[in-house]
Amino acid sequence: MILLFSGVCLSFPFVSGIKSGKNLASRRAWLLFMTVVAFFSNGTKNRGNTMGKPVMAFLIRSHSTRRVGLNSASQRAFFTRTIVPPLSLSGLTRRQLLETSSLAICSGQLRQLAIMSSKGDNNNSVGGKKDDDKIVVPETVKNVPLGNLWSPEEYSIPSSFPDIKSDLPVGQRIVSFGDIHGDIRALKQFLVTARVMDDATSKWIGNNTICVQCGDILDRGDEELECLRLMASLARQAEEEGGALVMLHGNHEAMNAEGHFQYANPGGNFEFDHFIGKKLDQQLNTPLWRLQYADNQPARWAACEPGGVLAQQLLSNMKVVVVVGRTCFVHAGLTAGHIKNYGGIEGMNRATRDWFLNGAYGEFNNTGQYETLDQIIRAAQNRAEAGTTSIPDCLSGGIGDSSPIWMRSYSQPANRAPTAPNAQGLIDDALNAIGHDVQRMVMGHTPQRHINAALKGKAWRVDVGASKGVMSGSPEVLEIIHKGAKNGDDIVNVLTMYEGVVPSKERQIVEF
Repeated sequence: MILLFSGVCLSFPFVSGIKSGKNLASRRAWLLFMTVVAFFSNGTKNRGNTMGKPVMAFLIRSHSTRRVGLNSASQRAFFTRTIVPPLSLSGLTRRQLLETSSLAICSGQLRQLAIMSSKGDNNNSVGGKKDDDKIVVPETVKNVPLGNLWSPEEYSIPSSFPDIKSDLPVGQRIVSFGDIHGDIRALKQFLVTARVMDDATSKWIGNNTICVQCGDILDRGDEELECLRLMASLARQAEEEGGALVMLHGNHEAMNAEGHFQYANPGGNFEFDHFIGKKLDQQLNTPLWRLQYADNQPARWAACEPGGVLAQQLLSNMKVVVVVGRTCFVHAGLTAGHIKNYGGIEGMNRATRDWFLNGAYGEFNNTGQYETLDQIIRAAQNRAEAGTTSIPDCLSGGIGDSSPIWMRSYSQPANRAPTAPNAQGLIDDALNAIGHDVQRMVMGHTPQRHINAALKGKAWRVDVGASKGVMSGSPEVLEIIHKGAKNGDDIVNVLTMYEGVVPSKERQIVEF
């Protein structure tokens, strides 16, 4: 700890040089220092790998634009290429390279994988077996997206729900709730409060109810995959009963797809490795597929990226925006500009689906055949850059951006009227652009104390920070009965765990 603290203090002057990409000497000096720190923190058998993994993750993820405020595709691409200078390791044999202390910047696991890779050769026979000291992998699995090799059915959700479902029967019940962030307890409370899941059996009891979850299932919690499995199971059951459970993409799903994991919990990473990573080890008969991700949470990345393990069955079938009856649902917000520039609601959902199905990074190395450490680092950087530069505009962005999964014009500040300039005009124009007699927009993204409505009842904010990784808020659910009133208006209520049904008029934000 003393070494780490001293090093952080000593290396602080180099940080600006690293981020700016202008001071090559500073970048190399700081990289050398971090190599030494990682070596002493992870270089012996009994010390574990407490430092190696974070250091390696920094080297791969330091191009993350959200940390340095770079938002355009050109800025992100430039930063990715320049942030980590190539290591000078010439003159070493492959085995010497992989065993040298320079590899201490990797975690213990990655170092072991790299050494394992060096023991094989490029002429292994096909058969998927371990032969003496060599890992043998069938040729058919070496250079294809991992989602083509394994796509677990337990995460599958229906793809049949339309992007716009405005023609509903009178009395159709619609419920919606906000961010989950890997908290299975909060998710179950949402579902029980919504009266769509039996608490004892975890079975769908909502009949033909349409339930919309507004994104951000991932990050900040330890039970992300458990949440996904439960929601996928309920979505399949709901379809059989004539109902639906629709899942939306949030900014955290997009970040995970791009390889940005700064908001992931250690427990969540362990869950991904247990349920995804170990299964891939078995499917491929080798752990060497992990090398292409350079130890930047390989199981999580392999699951969430385009062409990944969860892409076909789950991520490609989630939506960015959906219209149900007279209500538009989106993670953060929608403007008329989004509708115009991104091909409408159908265009956004189509682009997202195509990206997850067909946007896989083109250079797969599922057998871990690398000659140098620099190749490993560059492979992961190229993969991250490919995801960041190819992601659809409707899913792109960062803190402060105005995309449908990042904007806060309608939801900030929490519990008060929005302060964004002309927020009322923005949402009025957006609802007009959507058409279909849409009267309100439902969004998550910004935690509120309670579900509330702003901008003359047109912006319903349903993120109550229920996850213990956020603020352990009390789960609440928005309920809409389509044309349920005698005059043909929708009936809108808030369902709570402890206060029963709260009429919409009691949750209006008064604007002065």
